[in-house]
Amino acid sequence: MSQQLKRHWAILRYLSSQRRPLTTGDIYRHLNDEFPASQRTYERDLVLLEDTFPQAIKREESQGINRRTIYWSLHSRRGLIPDVLLDDADIAMALVVLEEQANSRLPRSVMQRLNSWWEQAHGTLDNVPDRRLAHYRQLIRYLPDSLRPEPPTAPESIQLTVEQALLDGQRLTLTRDTLDGEVTHEDLIPLRLLLLEEVMYLLAEAPDASPPDERFLQIPLHRVTQAACTGLNTRTPTSPDEAQQRVLGTGGQQPIEMVVSREVAEMLFERPMGRNQTLTPLGHHRYRLKTTLDDSHQLQHLLAQNGHFFAG
Repeated sequence: MSQQLKRHWAILRYLSSQRRPLTTGDIYRHLNDEFPASQRTYERDLVLLEDTFPQAIKREESQGINRRTIYWSLHSRRGLIPDVLLDDADIAMALVVLEEQANSRLPRSVMQRLNSWWEQAHGTLDNVPDRRLAHYRQLIRYLPDSLRPEPPTAPESIQLTVEQALLDGQRLTLTRDTLDGEVTHEDLIPLRLLLLEEVMYLLAEAPDASPPDERFLQIPLHRVTQAACTGLNTRTPTSPDEAQQRVLGTGGQQPIEMVVSREVAEMLFERPMGRNQTLTPLGHHRYRLKTTLDDSHQLQHLLAQNGHFFAG
């Protein structure tokens, strides 16, 4: 963090803790030992903060007999980080502890929106050191899925285009990679973003799809290579909740019964799958698995192709 940013941070924290307007001299005398700079520099900092946060920083002028005095105060926190982050080390500590997990789980575009929060949380702890932080970091350690140690992320330009289409109600034309090569989807109606098992998907509607059961698509954003908005959508889109249910679940449940090896049984014993899972030993290092999964069109398709494998 630059020295100027540290001063700005300290000025905001000090203003937020005072109930009366302060002169530049008041602020300079209180902060200069910890953040050395000239009083003129502090005056320029206050003017810059006023320009940056005109809705929050209030300047009042008082004309005396011999000179004019300027008073500064924080008259609104609208547009600023909430005040708990300005002077609450406990909240800052919690955010810093969560940063490691968030960095491993959230898409890059979301993390970019949170960068200023992490930075200001670190700034609070720099100014108000919390000795418990190291202890809290040792209490729990997040380990990502070994099969997906780094969540795949979409290029920033793709993410921003998709988000803009969602916000503005525009249609999208996307090109994505598949095992069989590139596939282009034209005139899609974006419905919502879905974060599933640390992977970001676009839930979209293809109103002219044939066959009709391919009308709703779940597209992994990290496989999209091109994205473009193609104009406002004039049709009434399907409700995102309804489309999500069509893609991810029918609202019903599907019982599953199958025989698994001991290695798979050990994995499922530690990390159960579905509801009411049971594992019954059959001998010869084999177990009978019974469980109930949320029904979905993908599950129905899998059962149709591999029903003999899942049958009891």
